[in-house]
Amino acid sequence: MVNRLSDSLLCQFNEFVAAQIGLYYPKERHHEFESRIFSIAKQFGYAEIGTFIQWLMSAPLTQEQIETLASHLTVGETYFFREKRTFDVLEKHIFPELIHTRSRNDRRVRIWSAGCCTGEEPYSIAILLNQFIPNWRDWNITILATDINPHFLKKAEQGCYRNWSFRNTQEGIQERYFEKIDDTHFNILPFLKKWVTFSYLNLAKDPFPSLSNNTNAMDIIFCRNVLMYFSPKIVKQVIRNLYLSLIEGGWLIVSPCELSMDLFSQFQSVRFTDTTLYRKDNQPARTIEYIPDKIVEETKAVDFLSLDQPIESLPELDFPLETIEDPPQKIEEPVVPAPPPPSFDEILRLYKLGRYKDVETALLDRLSLHQGKVEELVLFARICANQGKFQEALGWCEKALSAGRLNAGLHYLQAIIFQELGNLEETVASLQRALYLDSQFVLGHFTLGNLTRRQGKINQSNKYYSNALSLLEDYQPNDLLPESDGIDRRKTRGNHSIHHLDGEIRMNKPADDLNELAWHGLARDSSTDCIGAEGARMGREPNPRRKEENPTGAGRNCCHNPKRSTHPARKCCMWWHFCWPMKLTRSRWRMCKKSFFYGNSLLYPPRHLSSLESSMSGEKFCRLSI
Repeated sequence: MVNRLSDSLLCQFNEFVAAQIGLYYPKERHHEFESRIFSIAKQFGYAEIGTFIQWLMSAPLTQEQIETLASHLTVGETYFFREKRTFDVLEKHIFPELIHTRSRNDRRVRIWSAGCCTGEEPYSIAILLNQFIPNWRDWNITILATDINPHFLKKAEQGCYRNWSFRNTQEGIQERYFEKIDDTHFNILPFLKKWVTFSYLNLAKDPFPSLSNNTNAMDIIFCRNVLMYFSPKIVKQVIRNLYLSLIEGGWLIVSPCELSMDLFSQFQSVRFTDTTLYRKDNQPARTIEYIPDKIVEETKAVDFLSLDQPIESLPELDFPLETIEDPPQKIEEPVVPAPPPPSFDEILRLYKLGRYKDVETALLDRLSLHQGKVEELVLFARICANQGKFQEALGWCEKALSAGRLNAGLHYLQAIIFQELGNLEETVASLQRALYLDSQFVLGHFTLGNLTRRQGKINQSNKYYSNALSLLEDYQPNDLLPESDGIDRRKTRGNHSIHHLDGEIRMNKPADDLNELAWHGLARDSSTDCIGAEGARMGREPNPRRKEENPTGAGRNCCHNPKRSTHPARKCCMWWHFCWPMKLTRSRWRMCKKSFFYGNSLLYPPRHLSSLESSMSGEKFCRLSI
């Protein structure tokens, strides 16, 4: 293996990685970048580093390659209550005021840990927040934790940590909030684990704020030791989007080494005793000093007129003042017609720039001229939701529904708003209405899968995830999904929560091919692959010896052999493939047919049953429907 890379090739690959996934290493960190490339090449099986780089740059990166790069190029060193001064500020100032304000109205808290690594940060937030909300069952608490590294997310969702993760934790926390497994392993308590939602998100590439990925209307955003991985251009873009993701008065928390007046110029810099945080405010950017229960500007206005000293009265005049009145003059001003309201395309441009106040004004002007089109009402609902005004957003959404009751996307938007309000029953009902109107609505299936998964209804969750995977086959990799705010097929299939296995949620590497992804979601052992027509379609090499032993192509643990299979499809028939090039035996067909409706799972189109039963041959593929 070559020990050194040329500077030109290293810079070229650095720019390629930055363009593909947003990660960037400045020149002073090129030595570290080069050492990480060697480990990446080794994992891909390349001995010559230059050849590996040329191969990787020859085509756009697949989701699996992106995640492999991210796992090597990001650092996973963290621990509970890291940077204690920040958590002291939260405990003494931010959380008390936030909880006091919200306890009088909607009892809602929304916090986002962007770049959550292995989960210590979001769980630290949950532990601290629990100390302020003893009656947490009466609150709608959202702690979103996102990262680009799927391996980090997998460990975070497991919630199991070693003693080294507690090296800066105060006494009593570990005993109170963790269950001891053995002398070195501790599990976070289940009720706190339910507070945190882990999700894959690339801050440099994925859209936010968005209702679709729950990155809107945040009270507090943690983004510590993350911006250092991005190029200057990407850093500005990420900071701008983080600003838009906060509600008015929301807080952005970055690492002390990332503080910058230039980069965070749109925020107020609030200086505490030991640290500085950024606050979203419509006032001009300035540095202020935080005082409990009061924020005082560091630079005070000059007091030109003291109220403590009486004003001397003016001397009395000994002569009368003559008043000269000019005759009134009538000035005729030309009548200037009012400018027409901006077009809807112009309003959308303002919306994408985050100028919500201007958008509201423009929409109100348009709504005053006519009853209101559906797209205008929907945009108003989204603006309110992005600012945390969920009741207002629900009102605008209902107005849109009154004009377009048969629009599945409107019911989906209503469901997302209900979810933000903590109304689970209405959320599910709205999603089911959306799927009734459009059974091929991908995000409807996917969102219901997430909801049922968090409720512990694994079988239902697997059904909805399988539906989403099946429907994604009809999309090209770069096709945008309806109602997704810019999320495409690759980003949806790459979400770790869509990987499930035999009733247990797992976060396997997303496959390069969607069909292979579906296989990973159902196969107990990925090494026991299907062969023949299905195996070839999924990009696998057939095993000639096994094919001779079983000419139907049904492997020992394959779903095509339900009698001997340990395949989960035998228990709950989410997907079923018919790829046999020859006739089936009657006994095997009866077993397959019996499995079709196991566990209230319906397969469509129904005609496949009768046609396959009559011919007993051919290649059929049945998709699951609700």
